[in-house]
Amino acid sequence: MHRRALLAAGLTAWAQPRFIELANDTKRQVIVDREPGQYLGHPTTVLLEDGRTILCVHPKGHGKGAIQYKHSTDAALAEDHDATTYTGPDRLFITFRDTGPAGATKGDWVAWTGTYGDIVHNRPGRSRVWLMRNHKGADCAYPGLERLPNGTIVTTTYGHWTPNEEPYIVAVRIRPEEL
Repeated sequence: MHRRALLAAGLTAWAQPRFIELANDTKRQVIVDREPGQYLGHPTTVLLEDGRTILCVHPKGHGKGAIQYKHSTDAALAEDHDATTYTGPDRLFITFRDTGPAGATKGDWVAWTGTYGDIVHNRPGRSRVWLMRNHKGADCAYPGLERLPNGTIVTTTYGHWTPNEEPYIVAVRIRPEEL
């Protein structure tokens, strides 16, 4: 819905906001679930009331299999974990698959930061964030999104993050000062 709002407001192509690349920063990426030969996708997440537990729910087999539940009791902050929000007053973080005109991030998992006014007035916003490279067309990014009590954003989705492999689910952390 947020991407549609951006497109409806005339933001059909990336303008020139500050570019933040996180695609190769593996220290922020936590594999939530991965099974060789198994298509894992379409995750949704929720931050539970304790402010530290993130529940991730997703189907096996491209929406045709059993529902899987994974959870993190450290808000996906640990480096070796097993398992559209506001970032400030009138500051939005919107994450989605880049479906704009051909460019370096087309088909990849990205985010946009800015204000509602930026959308309404067709301004480029504050930044665009390249979260991860998708290696198979545009088959990625129906992301879950949580803002932790300390302001850290945790966004989770599926994609073909490794060439020639089935998709798997990854969570990425972004600290508020980086935006």
